[in-house]
Amino acid sequence: MKIINVVLGRFQLVHEGHLALFKKASENDSELHILVGSADKSRNVCNPFTFKERQKMIYKAYNDSIPYYLKLKNIISIPDFETDTKWLDCIATNIQSLKLYYDYPALTVRLITCKKDDKTANYIDLIKDAKIFDAVIEVEPYLENGKVISATDNRKEFFTNTSAFEKSSCFW
Repeated sequence: MKIINVVLGRFQLVHEGHLALFKKASENDSELHILVGSADKSRNVCNPFTFKERQKMIYKAYNDSIPYYLKLKNIISIPDFETDTKWLDCIATNIQSLKLYYDYPALTVRLITCKKDDKTANYIDLIKDAKIFDAVIEVEPYLENGKVISATDNRKEFFTNTSAFEKSSCFW
Protein backbone atom coordinates (compact mmCIF):
# COMPACT_ATOMS: atom_id res chain seq x y z
CA MET A 1 0.00 0.00 0.00
CA LYS A 2 1.24 3.50 -0.85
CA ILE A 3 0.44 6.35 1.56
CA ILE A 4 0.40 10.03 0.70
CA ASN A 5 0.04 12.47 3.56
CA VAL A 6 -1.23 16.00 3.08
CA VAL A 7 -0.85 18.97 5.40
CA LEU A 8 -3.17 21.93 4.81
CA GLY A 9 -2.63 25.41 6.22
CA ARG A 10 -2.04 29.06 5.49
CA PHE A 11 1.52 29.01 6.89
CA GLN A 12 1.47 32.75 7.59
CA LEU A 13 4.51 32.32 9.37
CA VAL A 14 5.97 28.82 9.27
CA HIS A 15 6.82 27.79 12.83
CA GLU A 16 7.89 24.76 14.89
CA GLY A 17 4.29 23.55 15.13
CA HIS A 18 4.10 23.32 11.34
CA LEU A 19 7.45 21.55 11.26
CA ALA A 20 6.18 18.99 13.79
CA LEU A 21 3.24 18.30 11.46
CA PHE A 22 5.59 17.95 8.48
CA LYS A 23 7.71 15.46 10.43
CA LYS A 24 4.65 13.45 11.48
CA ALA A 25 3.39 13.42 7.90
CA SER A 26 6.79 12.20 6.65
CA GLU A 27 6.90 9.13 8.89
CA ASN A 28 6.78 5.53 7.67
CA ASP A 29 7.94 6.15 4.10
CA SER A 30 4.93 8.35 3.44
CA GLU A 31 5.12 11.07 0.84
CA LEU A 32 4.22 14.58 1.91
CA HIS A 33 2.28 17.11 -0.12
CA ILE A 34 1.45 20.51 1.37
CA LEU A 35 -1.61 22.56 0.45
CA VAL A 36 -1.17 26.28 1.11
CA GLY A 37 -4.51 27.99 1.72
CA SER A 38 -5.33 31.64 1.08
CA ALA A 39 -2.66 31.45 -1.63
CA ASP A 40 -4.17 34.43 -3.41
CA LYS A 41 -4.09 36.62 -0.29
CA SER A 42 -1.12 38.67 0.88
CA ARG A 43 0.12 41.98 2.17
CA ASN A 44 -2.38 42.39 4.99
CA VAL A 45 -2.21 41.73 8.74
CA CYS A 46 -3.77 38.25 8.54
CA ASN A 47 -1.93 37.23 5.37
CA PRO A 48 1.31 39.23 5.18
CA PHE A 49 3.18 36.85 2.88
CA THR A 50 2.66 35.83 -0.74
CA PHE A 51 2.31 32.19 -1.75
CA LYS A 52 5.89 32.21 -3.14
CA GLU A 53 7.26 33.62 0.14
CA ARG A 54 5.43 30.97 2.15
CA GLN A 55 6.62 28.29 -0.25
CA LYS A 56 10.23 29.41 0.36
CA MET A 57 9.68 29.38 4.15
CA ILE A 58 8.26 25.85 3.98
CA TYR A 59 11.14 24.53 1.86
CA LYS A 60 13.68 26.16 4.17
CA ALA A 61 12.10 24.80 7.35
CA TYR A 62 11.64 21.35 5.87
CA ASN A 63 15.03 21.00 4.23
CA ASP A 64 16.89 22.37 7.27
CA SER A 65 15.18 20.02 9.72
CA ILE A 66 14.11 16.76 8.10
CA PRO A 67 16.41 14.05 6.68
CA TYR A 68 17.03 14.20 2.93
CA TYR A 69 15.34 10.85 2.24
CA LEU A 70 12.01 12.19 3.52
CA LYS A 71 11.85 14.97 0.98
CA LEU A 72 8.74 16.99 0.50
CA LYS A 73 7.13 16.13 -2.85
CA ASN A 74 4.92 19.10 -3.65
CA ILE A 75 3.54 22.43 -2.41
CA ILE A 76 0.16 23.27 -3.95
CA SER A 77 -1.59 26.65 -3.81
CA ILE A 78 -5.24 26.77 -2.73
CA PRO A 79 -6.94 30.16 -3.19
CA ASP A 80 -9.77 31.47 -1.07
CA PHE A 81 -13.30 31.14 -2.39
CA GLU A 82 -16.53 32.92 -1.58
CA THR A 83 -18.15 29.65 -0.42
CA ASP A 84 -16.97 26.62 1.53
CA THR A 85 -18.34 24.39 -1.23
CA LYS A 86 -16.04 25.93 -3.84
CA TRP A 87 -13.09 25.72 -1.45
CA LEU A 88 -13.79 22.04 -0.79
CA ASP A 89 -14.18 21.41 -4.53
CA CYS A 90 -10.75 22.92 -5.14
CA ILE A 91 -9.17 20.71 -2.48
CA ALA A 92 -11.00 17.65 -3.82
CA THR A 93 -9.81 18.40 -7.37
CA ASN A 94 -6.20 18.62 -6.20
CA ILE A 95 -6.45 15.38 -4.25
CA GLN A 96 -8.10 13.63 -7.20
CA SER A 97 -5.23 14.84 -9.41
CA LEU A 98 -2.74 13.28 -6.98
CA LYS A 99 -4.63 9.99 -7.11
CA LEU A 100 -4.69 10.03 -10.91
CA TYR A 101 -1.00 10.92 -11.08
CA TYR A 102 0.04 8.03 -8.85
CA ASP A 103 -2.47 5.55 -10.31
CA TYR A 104 -1.56 3.12 -7.55
CA PRO A 105 -4.05 0.31 -6.81
CA ALA A 106 -3.81 0.57 -3.02
CA LEU A 107 -3.27 4.32 -2.60
CA THR A 108 -4.30 6.01 0.64
CA VAL A 109 -4.38 9.81 0.88
CA ARG A 110 -4.54 11.14 4.44
CA LEU A 111 -4.85 14.63 5.87
CA ILE A 112 -2.52 15.19 8.83
CA THR A 113 -3.70 18.12 10.90
CA CYS A 114 -3.33 19.56 14.36
CA LYS A 115 -6.24 19.32 16.77
CA LYS A 116 -7.87 22.74 16.81
CA ASP A 117 -9.97 24.60 19.33
CA ASP A 118 -13.68 25.16 18.69
CA LYS A 119 -13.15 28.44 16.84
CA THR A 120 -10.88 26.99 14.16
CA ALA A 121 -12.01 23.36 13.96
CA ASN A 122 -14.79 24.12 11.48
CA TYR A 123 -12.66 23.58 8.39
CA ILE A 124 -11.55 20.12 9.61
CA ASP A 125 -15.21 19.15 10.11
CA LEU A 126 -16.05 20.39 6.61
CA ILE A 127 -13.25 18.29 5.12
CA LYS A 128 -14.28 15.21 7.11
CA ASP A 129 -17.91 15.59 6.01
CA ALA A 130 -16.86 15.99 2.36
CA LYS A 131 -14.89 12.71 2.53
CA ILE A 132 -12.09 14.13 0.39
CA PHE A 133 -9.40 12.13 2.19
CA ASP A 134 -9.28 8.42 2.99
CA ALA A 135 -8.46 9.41 6.57
CA VAL A 136 -8.05 12.54 8.68
CA ILE A 137 -5.46 12.22 11.42
CA GLU A 138 -5.49 14.86 14.13
CA VAL A 139 -2.32 15.15 16.21
CA GLU A 140 -1.81 17.01 19.45
CA PRO A 141 -0.65 20.62 19.06
CA TYR A 142 3.04 21.38 19.35
CA LEU A 143 3.88 23.13 22.61
CA GLU A 144 6.62 25.68 23.12
CA ASN A 145 7.30 26.49 26.77
CA GLY A 146 4.05 24.72 27.65
CA LYS A 147 1.99 26.87 25.30
CA VAL A 148 0.47 26.12 21.88
CA ILE A 149 2.26 28.12 19.19
CA SER A 150 -0.01 30.68 17.60
CA ALA A 151 0.70 32.01 14.11
CA THR A 152 -1.50 34.99 15.00
CA ASP A 153 0.72 35.80 17.99
CA ASN A 154 3.82 35.26 15.83
CA ARG A 155 2.54 37.73 13.23
CA LYS A 156 1.88 40.34 15.92
CA GLU A 157 5.41 39.84 17.21
CA PHE A 158 6.79 40.04 13.67
CA PHE A 159 5.18 43.43 13.08
CA THR A 160 5.89 44.94 16.50
CA ASN A 161 9.15 43.52 17.85
CA THR A 162 11.64 42.43 15.22
CA SER A 163 14.48 41.63 17.64
CA ALA A 164 12.31 39.27 19.71
CA PHE A 165 10.90 37.77 16.54
CA GLU A 166 14.36 36.87 15.27
CA LYS A 167 14.78 34.66 18.36
CA SER A 168 11.39 32.98 17.86
CA SER A 169 10.60 29.54 16.50
CA CYS A 170 9.56 30.88 13.09
CA PHE A 171 11.33 30.15 9.83
CA TRP A 172 11.76 33.44 8.07
